Amino acid sequence: MKYSLRNLGKIGAGLLAVLIVSLIPAGARAETLLFRNDTKAVIIVQAACVVRGVLRRDRPYLLKTGDSTPGITMQGNKVITVYDGLRPNKVIFQGAIPGGPTDQAFNVNPDPAGGVKLELQPMPAP
Repeated sequence: MKYSLRNLGKIGAGLLAVLIVSLIPAGARAETLLFRNDTKAVIIVQAACVVRGVLRRDRPYLLKTGDSTPGITMQGNKVITVYDGLRPNKVIFQGAIPGGPTDQAFNVNPDPAGGVKLELQPMPAP
């Protein structure tokens, strides 16, 4: 009887390990983000995320009025920082975007209270 219970524990541990490994890729899916500058000023958009405890920053994108970023693909929750294009050390927006299963597009609009705000838009057709 002891032999059967010991094997059952090993089988259960093995099944648990397989289940965990199979679920990790689904949770680590990276969606694509697009940003469009709808302000009258030049801005810089930069995204960052944490991967294995290390902050990973994407390259900054300089956007003139009406310009859009190429697809920014990162996993998990992302921190979006928007800087003033004329004074790159001045942060005019910083916020988090939770990770999700779908691609997202945002318009960067002027905020009446000062700075800018992000508005979720439908993803443009490829």
